[in-house]
Amino acid sequence: MLELVKTKMKPCGKPDRKSRLHVSLSTESENRICPKPEWNADDKVWDVWKKKQIAAQKEVIESCILPLFGEGVKANFSQKAGCLCGCSPGFILTGHTGQDIWIDLK
Repeated sequence: MLELVKTKMKPCGKPDRKSRLHVSLSTESENRICPKPEWNADDKVWDVWKKKQIAAQKEVIESCILPLFGEGVKANFSQKAGCLCGCSPGFILTGHTGQDIWIDLK
């Protein structure tokens, strides 16, 4: 099970934009969830690994973070949460606006 280590919040500069939540995990924590595939593994293997990582992160977010924002706030994963090129994946929070949030899990 993952646990929350640290959080950081700051206004995003666009008060009407849905908040973004970005998760940082250590390699050790990632491997506890599901061992990382070899770099040259088939794309399907990487897809399974990514889905398991996202599900474990979402479980912690829903149990530890979302209750702090009140009822009706939901987190949906997006590969393009922070940037349109896909370099900054994270969760988009429906029902909460104007914040960029970073959490560290271990």
